[in-house]
Amino acid sequence: MEQLALAKAVRLSSDRSSFGGSGKRISVVLCHREDPQRFTTFRFDVISIMAKLAKEKYLVLMVDDSEDDCLLIKMAIGKADRLRFIGSVSDGEELVSYLSGKEQYADRQRYPLPDMLLLDLKMPRKNGFEVLQWLQSQPIEDMTVVVLSGSDQREEVEKALDLGADYYHIKQPDTQKRSELIKLLEQYLTRK
Repeated sequence: MEQLALAKAVRLSSDRSSFGGSGKRISVVLCHREDPQRFTTFRFDVISIMAKLAKEKYLVLMVDDSEDDCLLIKMAIGKADRLRFIGSVSDGEELVSYLSGKEQYADRQRYPLPDMLLLDLKMPRKNGFEVLQWLQSQPIEDMTVVVLSGSDQREEVEKALDLGADYYHIKQPDTQKRSELIKLLEQYLTRK
């Protein structure tokens, strides 16, 4: 194996098209000891965990047909340091349109992809289980899915987790418990 020495430049560049959306690449240029005019370049993606640690705010989208539940969660998230509530949709069909960037949701500046999805199970048109099945076939990376449901039935919890939900929590009517839940959700994102 030829010996390589670290050359003068280490470069950080941004190239979203060729790096699957991570957007950052580090290039390390090494020159050969025997022939300093010959170089080898190694490129590394900046791992997503490093980007997540540096991220200031995580985007949260809620899917729930209850306006009251959405409002209560929005208010609780408003007090969180690192979470930003970007909106809510009222059923699974609307969520599919949002995540697919269809119709009114085509503008990603206005409707960005969330870091966390808060998903109710019992909704009209497409329920939470159907949404979880649909998400399994989608190339959406680094989105944490948390089921927030009024149901504590063991079968529903297991089914949601089997279908790909990262976490399952019971909706909290108490303000203090809801605030504790939001802090826990924040921890999920910074740990992942």
